Amino acid sequence: MISTITNGGKVRFMMYPMYPQAVKSELLIKAMTRMIKDAGRKVFLVLDNLRVYHGKKATQWLDKNKGEIEAFIFPLIRRHSIRIRNREELEKKTRSFLKNLFRRRAHVRSYFSYPRVAYAA
Repeated sequence: MISTITNGGKVRFMMYPMYPQAVKSELLIKAMTRMIKDAGRKVFLVLDNLRVYHGKKATQWLDKNKGEIEAFIFPLIRRHSIRIRNREELEKKTRSFLKNLFRRRAHVRSYFSYPRVAYAA
């Protein structure tokens, strides 16, 4: 899944098959293209440290679109392995949660009122 929120309360997400493939550069570029499409201003994108974000296609696309989007990649952190027993149930619950969040713009805007992220408001 790739998901984004804005300080204006917009929620966007894309679900993709978890197995047998992970995020590929084409999917990332598709998601970033959608992000900048109607942003109306420069997008500042925070990413975790997946290899795909460092890939040639993604970095070339970001360079080409640097006036519209800038990516910040978190340093490598130790990830905890999550075992999924029922992928369909996880996807259903995730999709349901995000659709609910999609309808609650004021709630999403409130995320940016916390002192540590107020700079992004």
